[in-house]
Amino acid sequence: MRIEILDEIVFACPICNRVFETFYGLRNHFQKAAKNYCPICGKVYKNVIGHYYHKSFVDEEHAVLFGLVPTKQGKTNANKEKYKQYKEKCKQLAYEKCKRKKAQLVLDNGKRYDILEAIIVNGNIVLHCYKRYAYAHLSHRIFKIKFDNGTIEKLKKAGVKIYTNGEKELVFL
Repeated sequence: MRIEILDEIVFACPICNRVFETFYGLRNHFQKAAKNYCPICGKVYKNVIGHYYHKSFVDEEHAVLFGLVPTKQGKTNANKEKYKQYKEKCKQLAYEKCKRKKAQLVLDNGKRYDILEAIIVNGNIVLHCYKRYAYAHLSHRIFKIKFDNGTIEKLKKAGVKIYTNGEKELVFL
């Protein structure tokens, strides 16, 4: 097994860490994934887009989510231009925060898995990987590899989220 960091730019979902080839693909996924639920607050809202908008002024995470959702221009003419400019700012922030290099785990048999996130547990690195073009129940895999600072640095450079054992549980769907 080896880890490769490719020069390709991909976009990772801030909620499930799933990787997409295009920013448009990420926005499409996010639109379906977070219909009326805020993953940061853990609550259901009637108007989740309005919630993202109002919270985005004080919280960068909400601003990223606001930049990912498609919105209709429901503002009056006086505020329409300011709203449009702010929406573009949030969209650019979401683009920068979700962008990363493609990190893949290459098995000895040549199969490749996109690395979504890494968790450090008991001296091992547990990689949560995703195989594209597979059935949903077959697509997610967990691999354990020996702890190595070089590997951690590679993953950090690529932009993969790395957790310690207490920060995230080992439960993947």
